[in-house]
Amino acid sequence: TGGTARPSKGCAAAAGGGNGARGVLRNADFHRFQDTLLLNGRVYATNCLVQGDVDFIWGYGSAFFDHCEIKALHQGYHVMARTPAGQPGFVFADCLLTAADDVKQNWLARIEADRFPHSHVAFIRCQMGEHIPVAGWLVTGTNVSQLRFEEFQTADALGRPSDVRRRHP
Repeated sequence: TGGTARPSKGCAAAAGGGNGARGVLRNADFHRFQDTLLLNGRVYATNCLVQGDVDFIWGYGSAFFDHCEIKALHQGYHVMARTPAGQPGFVFADCLLTAADDVKQNWLARIEADRFPHSHVAFIRCQMGEHIPVAGWLVTGTNVSQLRFEEFQTADALGRPSDVRRRHP
């Protein structure tokens, strides 16, 4: 069912990453602040809990997050995808984006478009809390023609369809 993620009951880790060609993260918890997960290979993550604050999921790789909880611990940014040309970036499907009680703002992703013009981040059937700013994406720079920041069937924390018309174009 869309937008239903369970917090994982897996093992706790200080932080994680993947630089190999392929990897699977299953039923794992990743707790840190900045740079929680550095992903430079191809990664499939399912039923994981990833917590952080500033660019806590980032890298040059391709990753598919399936039924994961992505939790913001402070104000900041969920993702910084430095996707190379012609490669998929970070895709989140049926995930739950939550935040600590005092977090008022945490962007879906941020990017310096002049440095990383091919960045790709997608949220598909994800539920997002009120901590996500209306604009959603923070983009600096002018080289934006190849950026792919996408959402499909976004819902609020209660599962109601979200109005994403005011997201950064």
